[in-house]
Amino acid sequence: MAGRPIAANRATRHLLGLGHRTVYYLTLPSSTAQVAQRTLTAVLCGNDDVAAGVMRAAREAGRRIPGDLSVAGFDDVPVAAFLAPALTMVRLDFGGLGRTCFGLLHRLLDLAAPAPGPCDEPTLIVRESTGPHRGTSG
Repeated sequence: MAGRPIAANRATRHLLGLGHRTVYYLTLPSSTAQVAQRTLTAVLCGNDDVAAGVMRAAREAGRRIPGDLSVAGFDDVPVAAFLAPALTMVRLDFGGLGRTCFGLLHRLLDLAAPAPGPCDEPTLIVRESTGPHRGTSG
């Protein structure tokens, strides 16, 4: 998806700007089991469902969000704002992306068709699940 790299960059810059030294990216299927490691202080998840799972696993491991671990997701599922803590995430314009893709396809089939307009830029929605890195010396 074209907007995801731009959106991931924005979310990663947000987390790094909070002082986290490293941001790990999790998506489905996950090829890493490093969520519980001490060095993992910020996680950018490929979707909000994965982020909710990371938040639950962190709580079960005794980690505080965002005190010990900042978590951000993608998509902005309706429940994201109601999680405890509310999930920081990137909202993508799926409707606009679909219209743009359809417009490009229409243009391929009919060169006289108007060029599609751009879809909205991804939007970072900062909520309670991300916070400043509270690093330890050493």
